Amino acid sequence: MRFKLKEILKKSYFGLCNYLSGFYIKRNCKQLRNRNKNCDKIRVMFLLQFPEMWNSEKPLYDLLNCDSNFEVSVLAIPRIKEEKRFDNIYEINNKAYEYCIKNRIKVINSRNNGHWYQIKSRDVDYIFIQRPYSFQLPRCYSFRKLSKVGLVCHIPYGFSISKDTHLKFNFNNTFMCYVYAFFADSEVTYNYYTSLESKNRFTHGYNLGFPRFELINLYGGEKSKVKTFLWTPRWSVGQNNGDSHFLDYLEMLLLYFENRKDVSLIIRPHPLMFPFFLEKGLIDHTYIKKLNERVEKIENVCFDYNEDYLISFSESDILISDFSTLIVEFFVTGKPIIYCGELDDFNYIAQKIATSFYSVKSKDELQEIIETLVANNDFKQSNRKELLDKLFNLEESASENIKNVLLKIAGGEE
Repeated sequence: MRFKLKEILKKSYFGLCNYLSGFYIKRNCKQLRNRNKNCDKIRVMFLLQFPEMWNSEKPLYDLLNCDSNFEVSVLAIPRIKEEKRFDNIYEINNKAYEYCIKNRIKVINSRNNGHWYQIKSRDVDYIFIQRPYSFQLPRCYSFRKLSKVGLVCHIPYGFSISKDTHLKFNFNNTFMCYVYAFFADSEVTYNYYTSLESKNRFTHGYNLGFPRFELINLYGGEKSKVKTFLWTPRWSVGQNNGDSHFLDYLEMLLLYFENRKDVSLIIRPHPLMFPFFLEKGLIDHTYIKKLNERVEKIENVCFDYNEDYLISFSESDILISDFSTLIVEFFVTGKPIIYCGELDDFNYIAQKIATSFYSVKSKDELQEIIETLVANNDFKQSNRKELLDKLFNLEESASENIKNVLLKIAGGEE
């Protein structure tokens, strides 16, 4: 009885959210179309909190920025430092703002002199959300409040490789009932979106390709003369989608590359890995300090803390990875992947891609595959090429497709 009551209340709550959101969506659409009739520019705002995830929006941002029909802005939001029940505490240093300044992106600092920047409906038509987690954002930028001032849009920050569990967490009720335009990264995500009962009846879903793929082969990093491995360990232990193997394989890898000067290693930890390990007591700050000092002394090993992972993609020949959405983007480069994670939760697209991986379950297996690839025995190369041609159309521009949708919505065609 209690469970049924809870479900009834939950459905009633989201029904009310959908109704109110629908009201604001209709109002915002009318405002946009009236402005379009007057030949006013279409105003698009991107909310940027994690520079490491900017590549999902970057191709679209660059495209709109060069189009006279659009007026583009970026709102840089600091990361959450401590989650509180009523109001979170945010980092003093706004890394997103610093990133934009460094890369000459015209940006608005969301917080000045202790006050949050207020987004007004007169300033924006479309608002692109970087991540579907309202609890990570300041209350003034909650999805509910954003939906009042503009049409909320979303491009996933990573290519989905898991089954429904991950999708349910990402595209949750508190997010989807406020979204107007959802641009899926893949057929899997799009099919999940169409099955959602909680999405707003005014929401539009599209499967137009993934903008990140447009950037993959554009980076011309300095290629090393030796074979270079990129290691991207997962951030968590005891969570969904398998554990991080960082602490399991670190010593073996450091010793191996320390003794082999004809190969090199780039270690790119997930941004949340060290904070998570510290929080769980798996390591301490002294451990991190000593590790950094040790790595600095090894000539052919380095840490990569750059915001843009594509630089390391271009500089490396082979990826070593736990469960990560980055494996799909690296797969698109056509280079070999050594996979250390679990395969059970892969969706059907990821399962097909995984047939081209070199899967390992131990340190010994990892070292054996490394030596095989160093010797240029890449026996899965043709398999990767065949799968790449079958699964992805890299000739089509997803960002161009999305831009055309934004124009059609403004013109009343969608």
